Amino acid sequence: MSSVEPEDPHPGLAPPRFGLGSLLFWIAVLCVLLASFSLLGPSGGFALALLVLAVAAHVAGNAIGMRLRHARQRQATEASRAPLAGTKPHGTRRTVEATDFAPTTRLHRRESLGRPVVFVTAAGALLAAILGGYGLTTLLGQSATVASIGLGVLASGVLGAIWTFVGFSFLQVAATALWQASRHK
Repeated sequence: MSSVEPEDPHPGLAPPRFGLGSLLFWIAVLCVLLASFSLLGPSGGFALALLVLAVAAHVAGNAIGMRLRHARQRQATEASRAPLAGTKPHGTRRTVEATDFAPTTRLHRRESLGRPVVFVTAAGALLAAILGGYGLTTLLGQSATVASIGLGVLASGVLGAIWTFVGFSFLQVAATALWQASRHK
């Protein structure tokens, strides 16, 4: 029994390969990152490590995307040169019918979220500022200063505004999507 696997019509990425030079480069980068912990402290070292990881992920994603795009273009070029028997020639298109797609919704348009999101965000900021200031004064007790309480109120208000805006706008868009999806049944 012969186990011959069919040729993959959609070739992906080859296994990762690296040489001694790239291995030594990444070891040097790791050594610099570890040395930065003693120079910059834990917070600075982690911030630098996060920056290096973000740049490395961006470069790796770009390289993988380019390889996949070139593989797809090469595959399309080979397919256009030698069409398979029984298939349509490359470049012929069939007509698109109205029933081929779902009904369009308004979610593709850029629209303002409206005044309710402004009011809810302001209310969330105010509530978070009040609760944050109260919590900070009870936590610090007698050692609380006006400057520390003011900074705590400001920080709590900003965080409350951000999270209220994110949560409310997500719920508003989700409710709009559900309403539009149920309307077209």
